Amino acid sequence: MALSVPLSRFTSRVGGGSAFFVRHKYMGLDSVELVLAWEDSFGIQISDAEAERMFTTRQAAERIYEQLRSSGPEDSGCLSLRAFNKLRRAFVDEGVPRNAVRPDARVTHLLPSRQRRDALSVVCQRAGLEPPRRLPFGLQFTLGRVRDIVIDAVIGQHSSLRLAGHGWSLLQVREVVRAVMYAQLALRRFSDDAEFIKDLKID
Repeated sequence: MALSVPLSRFTSRVGGGSAFFVRHKYMGLDSVELVLAWEDSFGIQISDAEAERMFTTRQAAERIYEQLRSSGPEDSGCLSLRAFNKLRRAFVDEGVPRNAVRPDARVTHLLPSRQRRDALSVVCQRAGLEPPRRLPFGLQFTLGRVRDIVIDAVIGQHSSLRLAGHGWSLLQVREVVRAVMYAQLALRRFSDDAEFIKDLKID
């Protein structure tokens, strides 16, 4: 089954709390938030008709890519790898051993306990990134991992990771689509061809 997203979901952006109630009363919260998160991340609008044709991650990525596709050269580099490399260099500049900076490393293990938030802000700035306003799943800086900061950058700061003068590639769109699904729904390992409702249980 495809994601079912009615037009009323858009009214919450301009209509206040009552529209929010109506939107969530008649459809699954997960599918609403997923589509809205894709829209926010890519700066696009996904129509009801488009959402209804999105049965799988592959189809979602392909339809979003069609909106973003340009006639110029495409950037097919890995956004998460770029973000991680930037962050690792920044942590090293803060005196953290290079081999200690790994995707699953906790921020608490890399930065001193005092003024950790300030130190993390400096690291992100050195990496050319904004400090994350929040981490997926409600994690705090004290519990977050390097992976969480990378995902936050891929979702919300991909413009600073992509090559200047290059357009989106399908590979990069897919990467952001999957990162949003991980952040919103805690989905980590899943096939691009798994159906949203039938296989991934997204209501």
